[in-house]
Amino acid sequence: MGFEQVKARHRLAWGLDVDSYVRHTAGELVPVAERLVEIADPAWDGSVIDLGCGPGTATFPAARRVGPGGRVLGVDLAAPMIAFAERSAAAQGLTNVQFVVGDAEELGDVPDASFSRAISNFGVIFAPRPERMVAEAARVLAPGGTFTLSVWIHVGMVAETYALLSSITGPAPEGVATSESWGEPGTAEQRLGEAFDDVRFLPVDVPCSYSSVDEAWNRMRDGRPPFALAFGRLPMDQKLEVEERARALYRQHADANGRVSFVRQAAIVQGVKR
Repeated sequence: MGFEQVKARHRLAWGLDVDSYVRHTAGELVPVAERLVEIADPAWDGSVIDLGCGPGTATFPAARRVGPGGRVLGVDLAAPMIAFAERSAAAQGLTNVQFVVGDAEELGDVPDASFSRAISNFGVIFAPRPERMVAEAARVLAPGGTFTLSVWIHVGMVAETYALLSSITGPAPEGVATSESWGEPGTAEQRLGEAFDDVRFLPVDVPCSYSSVDEAWNRMRDGRPPFALAFGRLPMDQKLEVEERARALYRQHADANGRVSFVRQAAIVQGVKR
């Protein structure tokens, strides 16, 4: 499987059931998105590009921050995500935001130095060639502009859920970067360091709470698009085995009343275009 096939799989997975993703997952990521935009700190009337924008989780806070005189562009591989984001923007009355289907590794018609801020909330970590994505982010930023992105740190529940996913998807093709690699010590700093100075790595907690193991499992099954795609293709006996492994993982974090709570570790990384 080559780079384009990996992107095709991402395009399919993230466009598979946007409503379920938003219902189960997007809300958990809103606090990180809002913190990310605070750290990016776009100016009033400023310009922001959101790469791997999904349903607009970080795009909309950025649009509100720059105000009606600013402009925000959301870019995502999955057309259904873009369609959902466009409907949400219209419902919120946001006229300073635009969404396009596009590839963070090849931003095509986006002019050089046309934005003062680039952001990504757990989006570009799925780009199979980080070096190309970072180079494109730098290209579309004006000198002194910042690139601010959130990444998962590969410990605790993040590592355990990635391990469950990998057990049904298999290893990544040779030469393809994985999303979890961004959380390995020094990796994010090294990747951004190719085009950005003053790179900083700010840890952030992502609390997760569910009323029951059933609810936690439903979130995993329906709210994690790469997992949903891979799980849906399994034969029934393997589905039952994978479900039991997931439920066992969540039972470890359940209290006496059956409520499941845990914290996922993440970080916000930022660099300044040199």
